[in-house]
Amino acid sequence: NVSIANSLISDNSEILFNKNAQISLIENIIKINGYYVPEFVEIMGGSVEILDETIIPPPEPSYLTANSFSISRTEVTFKQFDAFCTATSREKPDDSEWGRGDRPVINITYNDALAYCDWLGGLLNKTIRLPSTEEWEYAARGGLKGGDDKFYSGSNILKDVSWCKFNSNERTQPVGLKKPNELGIYDMSGNVYEFCSGIKDSMIVLKGGSW
Repeated sequence: NVSIANSLISDNSEILFNKNAQISLIENIIKINGYYVPEFVEIMGGSVEILDETIIPPPEPSYLTANSFSISRTEVTFKQFDAFCTATSREKPDDSEWGRGDRPVINITYNDALAYCDWLGGLLNKTIRLPSTEEWEYAARGGLKGGDDKFYSGSNILKDVSWCKFNSNERTQPVGLKKPNELGIYDMSGNVYEFCSGIKDSMIVLKGGSW
């Protein structure tokens, strides 16, 4: 089970009312103790039906279930990850000469992602972790507000929601520029692959596709 209290940030207002943190909120950019941190979206748990109607006759539907949790509204950016590197005296990852700032962070390892979660959790006094594959899929499908009728997260039209090989100029793009899905989450299709928690068959789980 996933408990909001012990999971990701459940409510940004909770951060703003935390008297122990130095917080500034300007144009939806959150800084705590001088460090940029992600904004989180609260997702109501439930079950969504998954039915592949391309198969004739269609099979019995399966169900994707998740408890309530929260997840970052965008992919973690260089601006946010660089703050972690500065705070922990780590070498900053290479940007492949594509730019930093609001582009999603690249050239990091699974262990780097875990270390970032641990650091952010300490900064926010929360348990921060990577989402499970089920949680990621549930969020990508729009949770209870979505459905099983879209090929991509938030749309059936790829270019509306995704940076991919057709429109990305063969590189990452700043987060949040495409249409969000039903939960207000951006770039869950395309731009960069996203880590999920756990190892399956000795393999790291990546979701979402990339540019």
